[in-house]
Amino acid sequence: MEQSRGSGELFAESIELAKQWSELSAFDAYFPLARVRLAEGDVQAAVQAIETARQLAYRSDMTEVDDRVADLQQAGFLVSQGDFEGPCAGQKRRLAPGLSSGSRPGLDERRDLITAHLRKYEQLVLARLFISQGRAVEALDLLSPVDPGPAIGPTDLTIEIQILTALACRAEGQTRRR
Repeated sequence: MEQSRGSGELFAESIELAKQWSELSAFDAYFPLARVRLAEGDVQAAVQAIETARQLAYRSDMTEVDDRVADLQQAGFLVSQGDFEGPCAGQKRRLAPGLSSGSRPGLDERRDLITAHLRKYEQLVLARLFISQGRAVEALDLLSPVDPGPAIGPTDLTIEIQILTALACRAEGQTRRR
């Protein structure tokens, strides 16, 4: 009788199968593997999965997008683990350079839908970082211009914006956004 395998083992197996096609084809599977490993309580394995994805991205010269996605995933992971210095440290990009409250994507970036989409998620990670650091006003300033997209757009983004706004408001003693 075959023993039941957990999600982590299934992700690891899918990565091995994808690597038979090409090493880079496994890139996207490392992030959910990291979340599963973290949920299982294996922080070191989660860190290793994210680091493996980052190394794959940096070795690949296909696009800069995979580098930014890897940095963004790592920054979000670090903030979730209470590391408030790492996401803004100088290692490559982590969070978008120069991103702060009040910054807006430039005209060229508005034309680049992928960059604009990633910027939204970078702003959410930075807002979470600000809230964790007791800088709720800066988080609120950063969250106000974040537009999740069309009304039928990404629900996860809309929900996260609302949750972070509520957390920042609560930290400021507000019951709602003014």
